[in-house]
Amino acid sequence: MKKSIILIAALLFLVACSTSPESKPEEKPDDKETTETTPNESDKLVSLEEMYDIYTESYPEISVTEIEFKHKNSKVVYEFEGVLDHKEYEITYDAYTKEVIKEDIDDASPAKRQIEKDDLKNIAAILKETKQDVPDGYSLSQWKLERESDMLEFEIEYINDEEHKIEYKYNADTKELIKKDD
Repeated sequence: MKKSIILIAALLFLVACSTSPESKPEEKPDDKETTETTPNESDKLVSLEEMYDIYTESYPEISVTEIEFKHKNSKVVYEFEGVLDHKEYEITYDAYTKEVIKEDIDDASPAKRQIEKDDLKNIAAILKETKQDVPDGYSLSQWKLERESDMLEFEIEYINDEEHKIEYKYNADTKELIKKDD
């Protein structure tokens, strides 16, 4: 008799557990809505050349003096700096949507010189070369293109999950590696 009561109690417990509100089917991560700003697979990173054209068409009078590609406030962005009439303009674009995120105007630094579209010709090759050089587990964190004196400097930074960085500095005109820090 005692065994029957325990068996009935166990069955009632199992039935109660299977119908309780807590026993919903487990949600898969794909079922949840996401609010992250990471791009969808269908989104495509805008090329440097296309973004350069967008900038120069939108701001034709402003000379490009610096271009950066980086992660900023959970977005991937291109930052263009340019000079016009002793003012320095910083325009930040979303690298996927082409949307202008920020426009800023400051007094210009007299040492900055213009970057022409033709100056971009070696960037893809240098990026490919550095990507082949970094160990597995590293991803492109940011890069910066800037004309310093008579040299077009291209600085690239890769980072891994442990926040270890590998940095490169190239002469973008000649594709010569100037410095590597790892």
